[in-house]
Amino acid sequence: RFSNIPGVVGPRPQVSLSCALSMPELCGRMSRQRSRTWGEMDVFRWSLRFKDPEVEAGFVQTASTRLVRNSFIVGCASCSVYIAGTVLLALLSRYDPKCSSKWRWCVGVDVSLAMFFFCMTVGIGAQWRWRWLSPMAVEIYCVVCVCIVLIFTIFTERWYFFTVFGGGHPDSTLEPDNGWVMMMINLSVVVSHMSVPIRCCMLLPIQVLSVVVFPLLAGVYDNFPVATVLSVWLFVGLSMDGRRTWELRERELHMRLVQEKTLRAQSEFELSQRQGSGPAASVTD
Repeated sequence: RFSNIPGVVGPRPQVSLSCALSMPELCGRMSRQRSRTWGEMDVFRWSLRFKDPEVEAGFVQTASTRLVRNSFIVGCASCSVYIAGTVLLALLSRYDPKCSSKWRWCVGVDVSLAMFFFCMTVGIGAQWRWRWLSPMAVEIYCVVCVCIVLIFTIFTERWYFFTVFGGGHPDSTLEPDNGWVMMMINLSVVVSHMSVPIRCCMLLPIQVLSVVVFPLLAGVYDNFPVATVLSVWLFVGLSMDGRRTWELRERELHMRLVQEKTLRAQSEFELSQRQGSGPAASVTD
């Protein structure tokens, strides 16, 4: 028992000072811990949804407030960044007499993204103020916005845009900038998986677009950039695993909270029943 901690009763934990665990043993322990957690929470293994619809609805409702708040913050930050980029590029092009078409293209991209994020933030702000959408509808709204940003940013690369829609860029020396595309895909994946608490089962469209659209374009219209595509796939896979682990812990905490509230309600009900039957029992005696 914990002799040095007052009020705590339980077996003394066995603390081992040896850290010589091999990697297979560590992975085996993590796998057994996940299996035990899945069995205790009664969730579907792939979607991580609770099998009880009422518990799942309560979890979505609990995460809805954080989803709206974080989405509003991300929208405001993104809009501010693209507005600042537009102003900076406009000032540089004003004082540079040899302003290239690439700069004008970047100004148009920044203005378009700033307007999009402004409209998205207005919608999220209306949801924060008036609650005009259900929690699941807010998730769908955020997923659709991220998918639009993904597709738009892929085609903001000039080489892909003119090759797909314009039959080729007038400048024959122009080459595709895969680094820009990879950066925007990774940024969208990080924001949707880590910054905004969207459930894993709702992130599937973002994951499919991230691993399919860019490799498809690169394979059809360009020499397949193996290193870039593998980097994107690896990044998306690691983000998926991290999001699943994080959500599994959130669901475990939510389930414990539900169980504690249930036990408390049962205890209060039994106590009220005993207090109500107390005078009658004394009269009978």
